[in-house]
Amino acid sequence: MRRVRSEVLVTACVLLAAAGLASCSKDPAEAKNCRKGSGGNVTLVASNVAWDTPCIDVAHGTIDFTIDNKDDVQHNLRVRGNGVNEHTKLRSGPVTQHLSVRVEAGTYTYVCDIHANMEGKLYVS
Repeated sequence: MRRVRSEVLVTACVLLAAAGLASCSKDPAEAKNCRKGSGGNVTLVASNVAWDTPCIDVAHGTIDFTIDNKDDVQHNLRVRGNGVNEHTKLRSGPVTQHLSVRVEAGTYTYVCDIHANMEGKLYVS
């Protein structure tokens, strides 16, 4: 009886781990739902303490972000991952800021440092 429980428990753990890893990968079909960066230019709008897109697809190279803070509270943009950790200063809106970041292929996170819900994924091919 113990052996059966152990095998069931191990199987359940393996399946849960596989499901968790699968959800972290970027499916090409999912990429179609992301905003496309055009010519290395990306505009992110902060409104109602939220970014206007949960993900962005861009080609590798230098990405020029325009951050349009429409809120009257502070926001910034931080891009991190794969050795990158670049950010703008916290500024109260309405204000526009700019950030240039050099990225290689991979997955990055963009976030406002003081609003944890303002997080998205940057997929670079």
